[in-house]
Amino acid sequence: MLLFDMLGKMKKRLIITGILLTLLTAILSGCTDSSVDEKSRFVGTWRMELVPIYVYTFYANGTVTTREVNVTYNLTYKVEDGKLSFYMPEYPDEPLSYYYFFSDNDTRLNLSLVYSPENVTFDLIKIE
Repeated sequence: MLLFDMLGKMKKRLIITGILLTLLTAILSGCTDSSVDEKSRFVGTWRMELVPIYVYTFYANGTVTTREVNVTYNLTYKVEDGKLSFYMPEYPDEPLSYYYFFSDNDTRLNLSLVYSPENVTFDLIKIE
């Protein structure tokens, strides 16, 4: 009888351990690097709503190309702490940072300059 009691307890422990491992796996599978997911929302081509000659193309590798008529600029960007920051090669330590807000299923992007007493904001519309 003692052997059957021990086997019963071991079986219960295995079942409980299995349930705990399943729950732990499910919980941890939801843990992802949110900065990577957030950065992917920017990837694509956007045009400025009020001045459609300004076009921004964000790439997954952290680069962005800005175009206005016949002039193109190649920059890098970072998404962190709720801000989108652009880095020019000439000034790598002085980013131009914006607070951002997505709307309309991530097809509209509002940018608001972080250090701006005039509250400079503009909207981008995703075109690709």
